[in-house]
Amino acid sequence: PPGPALVWIAMILVDPAVRGQDVGTALLHEGLARLADVPIVGLDATPLGRPLYTKLGFRVDSGITRLARMATPARPERALDAGVRQATAADDATMATLDAHVTGLDRRAMLSWLRDGAPELAWVMERGGRLEGVVLGRHGHGFTHLGPIVATGTDTALRLVRAALTGVGHAAVIVDATDAHASFRDGLEALGFTAQRPFARMYRGDARPTGDPASLFAIIGPEYG
Repeated sequence: PPGPALVWIAMILVDPAVRGQDVGTALLHEGLARLADVPIVGLDATPLGRPLYTKLGFRVDSGITRLARMATPARPERALDAGVRQATAADDATMATLDAHVTGLDRRAMLSWLRDGAPELAWVMERGGRLEGVVLGRHGHGFTHLGPIVATGTDTALRLVRAALTGVGHAAVIVDATDAHASFRDGLEALGFTAQRPFARMYRGDARPTGDPASLFAIIGPEYG
């Protein structure tokens, strides 16, 4: 059978004691050698790793900014915005269709895993019987991570974030927001988020995923693409 059309390089970690000794380069060369027949290889690069990836043929496609809201006292419950409700298993197929339009990928298994793992962070927005947005998330060791966020517009994306924050409590939260939506970032900052660090979404070669990223407001995370 044909191999995958896209492979995501999730993470390359090098002990600080041996950085600068080409350990990361050797690991990346070995990984890319195993992906010689894959049309698209992608990754989200930190500023530290970006020069290495550029030397190996990766080119910047877009930018992502990690925004964080530190742990806060529990806030009073607020009414949900109109059309926003918690996602259920019955939404999995529709969520996957919306996500596939944006990413060009079939990520239903991953989306279902996120919804199952943190149902209190899984929300959708409907209008006129049509799904217009989705937010999912996961709980980490130090932060709760919201993403992906796919929506038809900034207002919808922010409504979904506000809903997901009701399931966070007082935990610290991060969102890896795409740089294409400045008004979304402004809205996050109004909710108490501040920019932490940038990422560069990079691909090797000229091929790109076939999706339309205009409706992508936040990614799952650099580990997942």
